[in-house]
Amino acid sequence: MGKLHKGSLLALSVLFCLLLCGCQGLGGKSPNQRSVAQVMALDLVPGSEPIRLTLRVLDEEGSPEGPASFRTVQAQGKTITGALGEAGRQLGKEIFLRDIRLVLLGEGLCRKGIDSFQNFMSQSYQIRPRVSVAAVRQEAAPLLEADDSGEAPADSLVPLLEWNNRPGNPAVTVMEAERLRSAGEGDCFLSLASLDGEGKGEVSGAAVFRGGRLARLLDVREAEQLRLLAADPRQSVVVVSLPGGGSASFRLTGRKGRLHGSSVQNIPQFTSKFTFEFQLLEFDGNSEDSSNLEELERALEEKVKGEMEECIRKVVFDSGADVMGMAVSQRRDNAEWWNRNRDWRKEREGETLFEKSVFYLDIKCRITQTDVSIPLIGT
Repeated sequence: MGKLHKGSLLALSVLFCLLLCGCQGLGGKSPNQRSVAQVMALDLVPGSEPIRLTLRVLDEEGSPEGPASFRTVQAQGKTITGALGEAGRQLGKEIFLRDIRLVLLGEGLCRKGIDSFQNFMSQSYQIRPRVSVAAVRQEAAPLLEADDSGEAPADSLVPLLEWNNRPGNPAVTVMEAERLRSAGEGDCFLSLASLDGEGKGEVSGAAVFRGGRLARLLDVREAEQLRLLAADPRQSVVVVSLPGGGSASFRLTGRKGRLHGSSVQNIPQFTSKFTFEFQLLEFDGNSEDSSNLEELERALEEKVKGEMEECIRKVVFDSGADVMGMAVSQRRDNAEWWNRNRDWRKEREGETLFEKSVFYLDIKCRITQTDVSIPLIGT
């Protein structure tokens, strides 16, 4: 057997010491020196310190006989980092952020702007990039208040948002929000959370941002339109009234295509060319014609096109938010125009080029799957 190198002996000695002392985790802190945060809420406090931070932290790990217990800590500061430091002083422990699963942003903070939040998240090495982020009607802190059983409204929101916020939906996680902000690729939207009538957390729509500031709140139906327009909408369900009577419901399983940018006489023009693929879920047709595949697909196209047109009017024209990636399409397809009109959303003679934009929708719909036992003519 060959001789061990001195460096190898030193490495083995260090490893042996670590095994004797036990691994103390991040920053050399043992578990009883750290407080593990699960949910974070950020609110704006008018007339006081700008940021109010609320954390739901793990109080006891629990046991096989009982669940873990949590407590809530709240602190204020001029920055998120400052508020976090104050919360740590209250607990007497360093706050560990790696296990955070959800961040809630109060409406006041969203209206002021979320750049400071995005900067904090991108610079904090502890924050996981796939943490779900949601806006909240009014204040976010009440969603972390536990009831007598120890449950908080945010607890029910965590699985809902983790299911809805899949990769592909713009700015629903820390990583995707930061990518949009840093690359200047466009505006973003977040899921909108609120308290229901029973005091439980629910996803009640979407919050649309323009330039990092809240531009519009959408209800559940409008949020579904937004997913058709600007996100990966694989769980979207569309209900269509059939020409021959009755109705049919479909789940969107895929979308292919892209937005093309051009200009005519310096006016931006966009052509949205997409093919949507659907699975037929339920069918309640009252005539033989209703089971014709072409009729169903034509009804779907009219429905989807109408939903997209309505959403473009509300989000793009009324709110001025580029959630579709129009800036990206112009820079990609029409670089010469883009270099002359990078500030296309600024006012020029009382009107913006953004407001003058023209849209063409080229939408195709195909039914590629079905769980319904009806004859689809044309398959």
